[in-house]
Formats: sequence, C-alpha cells, structure tokens
Amino acid sequence: MSFDPTSHRLRVSWLVIATLALGSLAPSAPAAAQELDDTVSEPIADVSATAAASNEDAVPTSTDATPAAHAPLEAAPAANDEAAPSAPAAAAAEAPAESSGPRTGFTASLNQDAFFGFYGTAQGTIELTPGVAFSIYTILWTTPSFSANGSGGSGLWTEVGAGVVFSLLDDTLTINPQVGILNGVLLSGADAGVVFDGIVPNLTANYVNDLFQAQVYFGYYLGLREQRTNDFIHYWVNAGLRPTSFLAFGAHFEHLVHSRGAAAGGEHLYAWIGPYAEVTVDSFALRFTAGPDIADADTRVGEFYKLTVTGTF
Repeated sequence: MSFDPTSHRLRVSWLVIATLALGSLAPSAPAAAQELDDTVSEPIADVSATAAASNEDAVPTSTDATPAAHAPLEAAPAANDEAAPSAPAAAAAEAPAESSGPRTGFTASLNQDAFFGFYGTAQGTIELTPGVAFSIYTILWTTPSFSANGSGGSGLWTEVGAGVVFSLLDDTLTINPQVGILNGVLLSGADAGVVFDGIVPNLTANYVNDLFQAQVYFGYYLGLREQRTNDFIHYWVNAGLRPTSFLAFGAHFEHLVHSRGAAAGGEHLYAWIGPYAEVTVDSFALRFTAGPDIADADTRVGEFYKLTVTGTF
C-alpha cells in the first residue's frame, strides 16, 4: 500500500483540532482540584459550625485557649482509669480545709501570792454565736490551811464552774458571768473533803485595746452545807497602759473579806494596792504585782506580792 502524505497531514490536523477542543471544554487541574476541595470543605465547615454551636449550649467555655486536642498530658485519664484532677481541684485538695466548727480558746495560768500561796487556773471557751461563747473554768487551790486537817494535800479546795462570755465593742470588752462549785472543806468546815462544799457566783470583765487594758473581778463564796462555816467576798480591779505590744504597766487593788466565819464575820483579811508590770512574749504573759497591805493592822498579812504566768492556746 502506498503512503499518501496529504491524507496523513489531514489526519494529524484533525487530531490536533480535537485535542484543542477537548482542552478548552475541560477545567485545568489546579482549578479542578480547588473546586473539589471547596466542594468537600463546605460540608465540613457546616458540620464544625454546628458542633461549635452545640458545644456552646452544652459545655461552658474554658478560659484556657488551648484546644482540647493539644491539652497537657496531665489532663489525660490516670493509669487507674480514674480521671486525673484538674489544677484547681488539686490545689484545693492540697490546701488545708477551713474549720467549719465553732471558734474555741483555752487559757491556763500559774499563780503565786502572799496569801493563797500557789494555785493554778484554766479556762476554755466555745463560741455559740458571734459575740457569745460558753465558758468553763477551774481553780486548783493548794493552800495548806484550806485542807481537811489544816496541812498537807487531802481535802484541798477544788473550784470548777461554767458561764457565758459576751464580747462587745469589736471584741475589746468581754463580760463573763459564771457560777462555780467548791469541793473540799473550807466553807463547810467538814472533817474530810466533801463535794459541793460551796458555790461561788462570779463575774469577770476585761477591756483591752492597743493602748489600754483593765480588769474587774467579783466573787462571792457561799457555803452549801448545813454547818456553813465560812463565806468570803473576793474582788479586785486593775488598769494600765500598753505602750508597746509586749509591755504593759498599771495599778492593782485587791480585797478579801471574811464575810461569815465560825468566830466572827466581816474581817478584812487583806486589802492590797500597788503597781504591776507585764511582759508578753508570743501567746504567753508574765505579770508581777506588789505593794503594801492597807487592811486593819490586826488582820493584815504583811506586804503583798503576786506573780502570774499565763499562756493562751
């Protein structure tokens, strides 16, 4: 078969024309890819927007801008399949829990003076409502003449009682009425120690601010037993200045009256007056008071001195 160049050129020309025609009708590869990407992206964007709107309604927005997919590793579940605590929860767990109970207080003191000798006292308070507290107290008298046989340690006077503390004027003023019971022999004159030897209604008022402090005490010791050998009235008042947070000084007056006795009543057992100085270190205080006894000459016990060491817990 012979080769016809003219016919061959015509066939090539038709092929070129057909190729160009098809190229003009089909989109370019980049355009087609972009169109495909746009077509797929539109449904995805719609789904993402719908999910975001749903999450806004269901879950509060976090203040942390870090996406959940890139959250720190500690946010993942713990190895024991229990969710690890968040940072605020962990901090709350480590912080000490605030006490939900009432406020309480406890004060103890060691005392020694020229008349009573050595004795210890303690008082506790439990807040009932703001400004009102329940109080308990005790005094452990060791004066030998208060014992069953006038010496030694048997039948010693033991005082215990309770009352209410009222706090006023931003807690600078406290008023504490109490009623105590006495156990021993002093008021009854019994041969051996007895329970409910006597009763002592008493009142203590304290005022303390940054510059001034004062205290008033009054107690009436009444025998409860039939023989009722002794009754006493005991009171004092003191006031002073606080030039610094650790130092105070002032004046003290204290009076003990034997209001009812086996022989005679109304004796002024002592009437002390004198200055005091007090030093406070942290929650402990030491006060020394001294001066003359201004009671009647035939009953006075001599010069007066008193030392008190107090700790507040």
